Amino acid sequence: MKRILLIALISIVASCTAWAQEKTAKLASHEKTAGSIQEEIKNLEAERNEAILRGDAAALDRMTSDSYTLINLQGELRTKVQILES
Repeated sequence: MKRILLIALISIVASCTAWAQEKTAKLASHEKTAGSIQEEIKNLEAERNEAILRGDAAALDRMTSDSYTLINLQGELRTKVQILES
């Protein structure tokens, strides 16, 4: 009887360990993916800032959704077209 309980306990511990290792591997993979997404966003933001500094309307047009709107500090609603014109 003790042998059966010991085997059951070892089986439970082994399966829990395997499950935890699988979860850890998935989490590490997700963190790498999240890190690469964050880097991509940072790179896109840097590219957008450079386009603004250069006054590159074509690049800003390409990077901005047609439905983009902005409310400026004076409370004025501006569309993508209005922003690109300025």
